[in-house]
Amino acid sequence: MIDQRSFYDICFDLLLKSLNIPEIVPVVRDIKTGQDYINNFPWETNDFLLKRNEIIFYIRKARLNNVIDLFKEKKGSLALGQISNGKPLDYANQNDLFETLKIEIPRLILKGMYYLIKNHYPNLTDEQIIPDLFLSEISVLNKYSLL
Repeated sequence: MIDQRSFYDICFDLLLKSLNIPEIVPVVRDIKTGQDYINNFPWETNDFLLKRNEIIFYIRKARLNNVIDLFKEKKGSLALGQISNGKPLDYANQNDLFETLKIEIPRLILKGMYYLIKNHYPNLTDEQIIPDLFLSEISVLNKYSLL
């Protein structure tokens, strides 16, 4: 039977099965935190005002320590302090932050997958692993014998 789940769902399951790798534990925790923010997003204005800075801090922390984002930034394709429309993170409204949170989860999953691949193939370089991960295709998981 062909697995109909998304690449990211399969990767998240692989990460959950790999919690014996120390680098993966905080990544899974960050993914779950991001999912909690999305699932319990503060749509009421007062709730949003109370949580806004916390959410921005989470996004910055997730990006700052993410080898995937750092690789993109080095290649000139990501501004760590901005959201997807180029607006500074500090000026993001509710919708901007919600959409940005939804984008962060897949990037964190790629970060975890990077650590998983690096654990199995320690001699590979970032330039070998990360472009493969950007493809977000099941064939990449097969290439690294993860399925």
